[in-house]
Amino acid sequence: MNENLPAERRAIELGIKEAFRGVTWGGVSWSEAEVLYWYGSDDECKAARLRDLDRMWQELVEDSNWVSDSGIGGWSFLDADGFRYYLPAAMTRRLRSGFDEGIVFHLTLPDSGELRDYTLEQWSLLNMSDQICVRRFLQLHGRS
Repeated sequence: MNENLPAERRAIELGIKEAFRGVTWGGVSWSEAEVLYWYGSDDECKAARLRDLDRMWQELVEDSNWVSDSGIGGWSFLDADGFRYYLPAAMTRRLRSGFDEGIVFHLTLPDSGELRDYTLEQWSLLNMSDQICVRRFLQLHGRS
């Protein structure tokens, strides 16, 4: 076992806190993503957004009501703003629990096609500091 692993996890978590400091909610909300999954109306999306009371991603890290790997809605239905908002919470949870939260898959760039274009659009708001944190996170988990 790598004895530096807990220290590396802590270092990556601190990097996430620093890089994503100041990121607040915007874009498609988590509940709205579920409504989009079911082809909901604009009014249903607006109502769903009202159910998501968090405004800082740090609130979600310990929130047992936030289920980031439900298989309905979620990562695939977020826009770039929503993706950047939920990403640090999911990575932090993964670092602490060891449970994937579904985020490693959504940080894997497809080789080609529309899915690749969509993924790049979701990532479009990640600045250099964000990207460095994501790379360290993925390297820890055997991906890069």
